[in-house]
Amino acid sequence: MQAALASFQQHGATLVAISVDKQEDSAALAERLGITFPILIDDALAVTRSYQLVEEGKDIALPATFVLDREGVVVLRKIGENVMDRPKVEEVLAAVATVAAG
Repeated sequence: MQAALASFQQHGATLVAISVDKQEDSAALAERLGITFPILIDDALAVTRSYQLVEEGKDIALPATFVLDREGVVVLRKIGENVMDRPKVEEVLAAVATVAAG
């Protein structure tokens, strides 16, 4: 998503990640990958559980991508089965462009 950050911003979108890792681990990963958008920490899994994104029987978060419109309505919701199962950036950008177009 970092590589497409400018495209998200051109549509007036804000890109935010939520990590279930500890602050220092998330910061190290962000630095290593060159991530410049905000990463919010949910190491207690409170937000993750509220969206029912915790793998059954484990404290492992499922990968999820959401696009919300200006009123906070979810217009795209993709829940992966594993850490590698994520939507293509183009799919997320298309949803953002639809929101931006009104």
